[in-house]
Amino acid sequence: MRAALGRLIPLATALGLLAPLACGEVTAPRKPGMAPAAAPAASVELVPGVIMDRGGRTVYASTSDGQLVAIDVATGAERWITMEAARPLLLTPLGVLAQRDSEGALERLDLAMIDDRGALAKGCEPVRIAPWAKASLVPDPAQEFSVRARASVEGRPVVEWRARARQPVAGVDEVNDAGVAVLPEAAGWGLIDPATCGVLEIGPLAADAAPWESPGRGPVTFDGVSAEIVIAPGVSGQVAALRRSHGGETLPDVALAADLDVSAAPLWSADRGHASITAAEPGRPGAWARWVVAGVKDGVPLASIVVRDRPRGFAVTPTAIVVVLTDAIEAIDRDGKTLWTRGVRTAGAAAP
Repeated sequence: MRAALGRLIPLATALGLLAPLACGEVTAPRKPGMAPAAAPAASVELVPGVIMDRGGRTVYASTSDGQLVAIDVATGAERWITMEAARPLLLTPLGVLAQRDSEGALERLDLAMIDDRGALAKGCEPVRIAPWAKASLVPDPAQEFSVRARASVEGRPVVEWRARARQPVAGVDEVNDAGVAVLPEAAGWGLIDPATCGVLEIGPLAADAAPWESPGRGPVTFDGVSAEIVIAPGVSGQVAALRRSHGGETLPDVALAADLDVSAAPLWSADRGHASITAAEPGRPGAWARWVVAGVKDGVPLASIVVRDRPRGFAVTPTAIVVVLTDAIEAIDRDGKTLWTRGVRTAGAAAP
């Protein structure tokens, strides 16, 4: 589908997507398709739809019935819960920027700013998306839609969205360079004014924009240390190790799994400060596995835990390891003891 993506820029220009909206001024001229440069944000994303402040105090997620909840990481207690929004995207100085239910409307992504008490601070101006796209909060059989947010160098939220039809769309005909009909897809971004929650600028994502997928085995960089997970044959299985370097100097490898059937993709913590891998656990039923976590910078093994549900995302905090599972968030200690569990709905999960 790369050919179809490559046509997004002229298509979006023809639709007027590059024109600034009336609510604000463009901060700086950029080339078509180029979103504002990224900068560290106040939050990290464990998986799409679950974020946490960088201090590791509060995790934000969608409940199973589509509300937005803030959870105290240390205790698992509910700090607040609101029906004003559903999916957390980014923590800002004014609160949580979150996606609201667009109720099936086309061509719009609805957002809200939720304050630190769970109240609606501001209802945001909708971000314009492709005319055929729906910003659905739950899986839609007709199309895929995903959204994430990050901070710009000016400290403003940048919302990035992607849409892909699963079936033909009436009135939308796309062909690739070979003249073969393809299903429509589009991607774009919106720059948000955090003070007013207005949309300052929108544009299409470039065809070669960085993908959202997990970095896999790496490499990743954390605090100047470059790291990747290396998997190689062992004596009676495979060996997984964390390979690191700093300033051109090779650091000692960190063993993650030895002589085991490495049966899952590597997983990095939300801030990329820890590496992990899930491997089959000998002598246990097939559903059980061992999850091994180690620090990228210090190379210190943090945990080796037997798990039943493979982690989808995680973050290491001063009080716990926060783990996102298929339909829940758990806080566990380094021995694998569960401190608390909360049922949630992550992006892509079906409504009950």
